[in-house]
Formats: sequence, C-alpha cells, structure tokens
Amino acid sequence: MYVMKEKLIASIQAQYHLSKEFTAYLYQVSRLETLKKGRLLQRIGDTSEHIWFLGQGYVKSRYFDQSGKQHITRFWKENELILVKDSFNNKSQALDDIVSMENVTALSVDYQQVQQVLTTYPESNRLSRWVHVTDERSSRLRLNLLTLPTDEAYALFCEKFKHFPLNRFLQQDIAAYLNCSPHTISMIRRKK
Repeated sequence: MYVMKEKLIASIQAQYHLSKEFTAYLYQVSRLETLKKGRLLQRIGDTSEHIWFLGQGYVKSRYFDQSGKQHITRFWKENELILVKDSFNNKSQALDDIVSMENVTALSVDYQQVQQVLTTYPESNRLSRWVHVTDERSSRLRLNLLTLPTDEAYALFCEKFKHFPLNRFLQQDIAAYLNCSPHTISMIRRKK
C-alpha cells in the first residue's frame, strides 16, 4: 500500500515538477483509495470534498437527461488530476456524477488540505491553473465534436483520445460522449 502511494506521489512530482516540501506534504495528507468499477466518486448535487490523482483506471463525468439517456461530459485517464472546479472552488453543487469506468487506484486530498496547499506552496497555483486549462480544453473539444457529423466526430475523438486505450472503453460510453447511439458507433467502426 505504501509502495503504491510512493509511486503515485513520485508520478505527480515528475509530471507537475513539485518541490520536495510540497511532495512531502502530499505524502503526509493524501489517502490511497481503491475503487471498484462503477463506484461514484461524486454524485450530482454533492459539493466536492476532494481532488484525486488517478494512478490506475479510468473515470468519467456523466449525467442522465429526463428520458434516462446518459450523457458523458469528460473522461480522465491515469496520471491525471480530477479537480471539479465549480463544485470545489465555489462549494456549489456538482452538475455531474463522477464514476469509475473500471477498478481505480487513486490518491485523494481533502478540501481543507488543498486550501493549506494553495496558501503554503506557490507551485500549487501553477498546478491548479494547469488543471483548469486542461479541463477547459476538454470542454471545448467536446463542444466541437458535438457540432460535427458523427463519423467525423468519431474520427476526431479517436485522434484526440489516442493516449487513452479506447479498447477499454465501452461503446455505449463513447456514444454517450458523442451524443449518438451505440449502434451508430458500431456502424462507423464496421466501415473502417
């Protein structure tokens, strides 16, 4: 368990270039969590109490419309930080569920500790901005995909998500992200 925590923190330090002091603080306050496939990290209506760093597994942000159709708004992959900006910063209610797509290993840090990080370690502000910019890019990409014909959207999705192992994604999740039916995705794949 401690080896996994050390490995994840070393990965954060390498990827985001954190000081030794910041890294030591993360080791002290973070919790290693293992979550089964389908586990909710956050429910619609909750206020976010944690940020997570994914060490293993994939996570999605989703909601269901009035007819019960699932809409996926975001995917996170291994070695990414999950920071739900609106819920976390403003303590407003989350608009989406965040759910594990497979078994997940993650580090979590709670709200009070994040506030301590932001006031103590200057590089945390740079890290926070980087996460927000990444999330903004992801939102713009999805909006762009939703304006394209489905076959073009799927091709661009595959190109932009090439660093994700798409063979581990359910066809229905890709369809819910692109706002089409799983049958449509199946037909596009057959043509290729």
